[in-house]
Amino acid sequence: MLIGSMSHKLRHLIMLLGYRSSIILALEMAISATLSLWLGTWFSQALNIDTASIGGLWSAISAILITQATNQETFKAAWLRVIGSLIGAIAAGIVVSLFGYAWWAFALGMLLTVVVCSLVNLADTFRLACLTLSVVMVIGQLTPAMNPWINSAGRFVESLIGVIVALLIAIPLKPLRHKLRLAYQTSVMVKRPK
Repeated sequence: MLIGSMSHKLRHLIMLLGYRSSIILALEMAISATLSLWLGTWFSQALNIDTASIGGLWSAISAILITQATNQETFKAAWLRVIGSLIGAIAAGIVVSLFGYAWWAFALGMLLTVVVCSLVNLADTFRLACLTLSVVMVIGQLTPAMNPWINSAGRFVESLIGVIVALLIAIPLKPLRHKLRLAYQTSVMVKRPK
């Protein structure tokens, strides 16, 4: 009876530790995405960009994409996001400056972006680069008077806003989440009596 009661308490503790780690990750995601949304919108409004809401959304998406369960995963995701956004912004600036916002220019931009990412051995960034190119193209179609390079630079800065905010929120919380994860993993390794 005593062993059964201890086993039940141990299982409850394991679930509680895993749950607390998830709560911290959820809070981290909510805070960084919301703050990024606000700062990205403010940045776009400060530049008198008509699509300020999309700018805020783009910043929030960056924060969401890089928020991961571990420091190592978060820093890798941040690096890929910055590099991918830079490649996509430059590709969009070039394609739109040369060919405008036609559907075939979009297709050409996608093709060239993936090829460039592969050639410079950054294949992990091609999806993020293509996402940035897509957002630049869509925003450009909504606001055709906007200079394509201003549009591209704006999307890159909005991505950076999300990355920086997510890192500033994640770094202080990582040690706490790490301790909870270690406690959880240690408790899982304890064998249950038969």
